[in-house]
Amino acid sequence: QSAVVDILIVGGGLVGLSLAAALRGSPLSVALVDAQAPPPKPDKSLKARALVLNAGSVNYLKKLGVWSALAADATPLCAVHLSKQGCLARTRFRASDYDLDHFGHVIAADHLLYGMHHAVQDTLKIYHERKITSLQRSTEGWDLVFEDASTLQAKLIVAADGVDSFVRASQGIAVEVITD
Repeated sequence: QSAVVDILIVGGGLVGLSLAAALRGSPLSVALVDAQAPPPKPDKSLKARALVLNAGSVNYLKKLGVWSALAADATPLCAVHLSKQGCLARTRFRASDYDLDHFGHVIAADHLLYGMHHAVQDTLKIYHERKITSLQRSTEGWDLVFEDASTLQAKLIVAADGVDSFVRASQGIAVEVITD
């Protein structure tokens, strides 16, 4: 017999994990399916891709209740220098010029992903390293079949599985790729 959930989030990246965090405490049953393994604890000696979070994004993470676990790994962004190679013009903004302590924070992408995952892992069922092979509409919502032939039912599915979304493709939703 299939497990049944109210909301199934497909994709365990920052978008899927943010939604999972926002749904914590909801009376709805929520699960997340991710094709990847759980994110490993970040290695501080490695140089990871840096992300800049503006003040609005930090406030959103605070509202979700996850910022306190991330703040120690983030660096305040107090100045911004804009320039273009080969051009003499440049612009510099300092937060203090606008009576701000900072514009936002810089955090390593792997720290953010790990922190978001850690914040939600005990609040919902997460199916890691699970590939969906079939997704069909049913009278009750959606029926999923995994690669190992196990099944799951969901009343609502949220596609947060990235640019090559299985959910989008399986439902025939077209995408226009723009390259320039």
